[in-house]
Amino acid sequence: MLQLAKLAFLSVFVPPFAAAAQIPARDLPLSAGFSDPIFFPGLGRGDFLGNHNLLQIRDSIYGTRNVSYFVVNGLAIIDGDVIYGSVNQLRLQDIRRSPQIKENRALSVNSNSAWPSATITYRYESDTTATVLIPIVNAAIARWKVSAPYLTFNRLLPNSNVEANGAAIIRATQCGGCNSHIGFANAPRVMNLQQSCPSNPGSCGVNEATHEFGHLLGMCWHDLGRVIV
Repeated sequence: MLQLAKLAFLSVFVPPFAAAAQIPARDLPLSAGFSDPIFFPGLGRGDFLGNHNLLQIRDSIYGTRNVSYFVVNGLAIIDGDVIYGSVNQLRLQDIRRSPQIKENRALSVNSNSAWPSATITYRYESDTTATVLIPIVNAAIARWKVSAPYLTFNRLLPNSNVEANGAAIIRATQCGGCNSHIGFANAPRVMNLQQSCPSNPGSCGVNEATHEFGHLLGMCWHDLGRVIV
């Protein structure tokens, strides 16, 4: 049953906006030159391209490739909106620094398992964040429930910024962008849904939250080699 659920889920990451949200993919608010509806934290597009950090990694999805990353609260964000892990964890995968990685193993940001019983457990970092994000998150969850009714979203109370294994904390980090871990792991998961940034105004709305839930559910494909939405 779980395998069937996983197969069904593969078919719904493509249309969470087009089918569940009932809007054509061409109408998504994509950032020019990028495949994701994201806001780079505190940076304009030109600033990001001129000041990113570059690594060469090998993963099981795209093979050997160059990736750029930025850092939010100590976490390295790759592919625009995917939380890889700590900066040190990502740097250890740099083929140029550790050539043996190329020969011995390939990392995968999608190596995490599916959420047990198709239940996504999450909490808000604070009462303030909950007040702001509940309408956005609930609307995103409703879209996913249309396309994947077998999913269960379990909100933990009280709100807390204390990380817990197997649960996602939803934050509204100022200038933190819109990003998420990929899938479940017996480790803390994080989803950032920026609502303010003085240096680069913009916020993560329902479209962005829907997309980030796709990543949190385990999807990492980004349009036929980059981002599929």
